[in-house]
Amino acid sequence: TFIRKFTIRSSIANMQNKPCFIILSPGFAANEEDSTVLPFSQSFVLSFKKMYPHLKLIVISFQYPHRSRRYKWNGVDIIALGGADKGGMRRKIIWLKALYNIYTISKEYQVKGIFSFWLTECALVGQYASRIFKLKQFSWIIGQDAKPANKVLKWLKLNRTTIVSMSPNLIDQLNRTYSVKDILVIPSGINQDYFDAIPANGSSYDILGVGSLIELKNYTLFIELIAALRELYPAIKTAIIGDGPQKSALQQLICDGGLEDNIELMGPLKHEVVIGYMKAASIFLHPSSYEGQATVFVEALYCGMNVICFNVGRLHSDENMFVCNTNNEMLDILKHLLTNNKSARKQILIRSMDDTVKEVMALYGIL
Repeated sequence: TFIRKFTIRSSIANMQNKPCFIILSPGFAANEEDSTVLPFSQSFVLSFKKMYPHLKLIVISFQYPHRSRRYKWNGVDIIALGGADKGGMRRKIIWLKALYNIYTISKEYQVKGIFSFWLTECALVGQYASRIFKLKQFSWIIGQDAKPANKVLKWLKLNRTTIVSMSPNLIDQLNRTYSVKDILVIPSGINQDYFDAIPANGSSYDILGVGSLIELKNYTLFIELIAALRELYPAIKTAIIGDGPQKSALQQLICDGGLEDNIELMGPLKHEVVIGYMKAASIFLHPSSYEGQATVFVEALYCGMNVICFNVGRLHSDENMFVCNTNNEMLDILKHLLTNNKSARKQILIRSMDDTVKEVMALYGIL
């Protein structure tokens, strides 16, 4: 009995001495085949696991998967709270569950810090946990969470939490409503090993679009541009990968313009399938009116594509990136590339996810 009690106490002591790091995220992959859910967060976790094997990583996912459970994802502990995007008191219960899980983790492990994805409920819970349990916490602005429509911003004590932004554009957006000082910029990157292992898809498109089918992404302009290009290139072949509330309206626009042979709405696809199509297509057209950073630009450039966009949140590249000010300029660049782009594809790496993880962990004094 004495030996058993001693063994249990030693085991608990060892766990408490083991360092741990917590990520708070609105959602995470339900399994290792679920590559469509926040691919950048999956890439971040994989890079973290590779670079800091001595640190136990735990991801607390608030809303997705929709069922509450604990599971392993590529050897990483995931705690799904199962919020299922429900509002009211149900959502506040999820926040309390998250705080309770952080408490139990801090009792078992030496928590080195909390990193919250988005200035939404994860940042709010992370801020409370930081004060209650005396833990270092940072929040990552990713995109639309910097806009005034984000109701959680008014609850956050923005000057009491250290904010990390994916791009300077997001800082400008946030400061239009709230005056926040000392925001750090750490862009997202890509996992090169993951991308290099994916072959090009056999079906090649002249122009490819990837994103949510929402008004903000401006895919009506995508369709208008292809309609104009068809006059010069009748056999032009393009596709949009993604899903969203505008899908039916966009399909109707395609049918009304007689563009069924020129534009295909492919729906949501696994991330590795999207990368395969990117490696086969030559032009990435992204007419979005707003972006946080648009990690998809980094992906497209690494796949050897030419990127055409407006001046929205992005990492800068002197090669293969064409930033437009008007719709007509976008059309002119498309014509130029379709006519003259006969050179070999050039792979451009703007940012590695390993560099992103390294910069984030340096905030916590972990090198």
